[in-house]
Amino acid sequence: MAFRYLGGGAAPDHSTLNEFRRRDAKGLHDIFTRVVELARASGLGRLGHVAIDSTRIAANASRNRLDTEQALRHKRARIRHDIRPWQKQCDAKDPNEGAGTEVGQEAMQRLERQGQEIPARLERLRKWGLKKLSRSDPDSRFLRERSGFTLGYTGTLAVSEDHLIVGQCVAQETNDNGLLLPLVDLVAQNCGEKPRCASADSGFFSVDNLRASGERGIDGYVPD
Repeated sequence: MAFRYLGGGAAPDHSTLNEFRRRDAKGLHDIFTRVVELARASGLGRLGHVAIDSTRIAANASRNRLDTEQALRHKRARIRHDIRPWQKQCDAKDPNEGAGTEVGQEAMQRLERQGQEIPARLERLRKWGLKKLSRSDPDSRFLRERSGFTLGYTGTLAVSEDHLIVGQCVAQETNDNGLLLPLVDLVAQNCGEKPRCASADSGFFSVDNLRASGERGIDGYVPD
């Protein structure tokens, strides 16, 4: 309350919060782990049976500001087309034809900067094997859910028998299948003890997941 009073009720904007999260990601994770350790020391977080589930978290990014290979190639061609008149004007020997050269140079430099960014944006698409990539939040992905597709992330939680969150992660996974074992391992890491049982919905099912859970000494309850 004291900080809110000193701040005049002002709230940090999205950019400030996001920069804090990026800068202090390890510290935030360590705080979460310390909370779990404190709860466990107080007798909370019973690990007889752990429930795991995930949800889609929408990114704070426009679905319309996207990079695609076709759009980037088209933009590069358009920049090359737009820059030619300015180049001719700046190179003109006749002072009358070169009128407005300073403005032309600024425009040309702006177009050149935009063109120089395109190869890196194309390479990012190819490297990650994506057809679409958000320009304002390149870490986000198009993820399927019941209502269609969401541009965002997959947030996954593991909850103990007494409803304490004992494991959490935010990932780019397009389905839940690859998140079961990492969450089980994370619970063991956070709590210093493996759960005896873990349940999840059919999105987490695979024969490999059940086999690997058994090898860890954990009964997996995941419908096919």
